[in-house]
Amino acid sequence: MKANIVAASCYGGAAGGWFGTTHHCLEDLALIRVIPNIKIICPYGERETRLAIDQAINTNSPYYIRLGRNNDYEDFPIQEDHDYYSWYTRGKHDTVCLISSGEVATDFCIKVTQNISGVSHLHLLNSDLNFLNQKLLLFNSISETIIAVEEHRLLGSLASVLATLLPNKKVYGYTVDDKWPIYGGSHYEVLDYLNFSKDSLEAFVKSIKQGG
Repeated sequence: MKANIVAASCYGGAAGGWFGTTHHCLEDLALIRVIPNIKIICPYGERETRLAIDQAINTNSPYYIRLGRNNDYEDFPIQEDHDYYSWYTRGKHDTVCLISSGEVATDFCIKVTQNISGVSHLHLLNSDLNFLNQKLLLFNSISETIIAVEEHRLLGSLASVLATLLPNKKVYGYTVDDKWPIYGGSHYEVLDYLNFSKDSLEAFVKSIKQGG
C-alpha cells in the first residue's frame, strides 16, 4: 500500500470530551499501526503540525495524522539534528527516559521532567512501525528504563511496540486505563477518570525510579 491517502483525526485520544465515548479515539493507533507502510504522526504545537502536513503531502505514502482539539502548546525549540524526534531534556547520568507521542502526553512529560531530576524526555513526531524500527540505534543508546507515554490504551500502544523491539530494555507504558467514561466532561476531566494526568504520571515515574 503506497497510495498517498492522508487521514487526519481532530479528536485524538479523549479530546472529544463532552461528546462522550463515541468521539474518543483511544484504540485508533493500535488499528492504524498494522496497516502496511502507513506513517503515523502525532504532532505537538503548530510547527510540528505544519511539518506533519508538509511531510504527508510531499511523499507517496499513506499517512495518519493524529491531532487534538482546542488546546494550544508552545513549540519545541528547533534542533539542528531534528529528524522527526526532539530531545526536551537529556542528561548523561539519567536513569529513566520518558518517550512521548502526542500533545497531552508530551505536555505532561515536559512538566514532570521539570520536577524530577535524573529523567530524560524524548519526544517522537512519528510513531509508526517503520519509523520505530529505523530508530533502534537511537532507542538502544538511551537509559535502560523507558516509560512510553501516550494517550491511548496499552494494547497496541507505543509502549507495547517498544517492548517488542527492545527486549533488553525495561519498557513501561503510561497510558489511559481500560475503563469506559460514563459521564461527560472536559478533555482533562475525562483523562482524570481514566487515570491519565500529570500528577499520576509524576507518581508513576517516581515509583519506577525507586524500583517499584
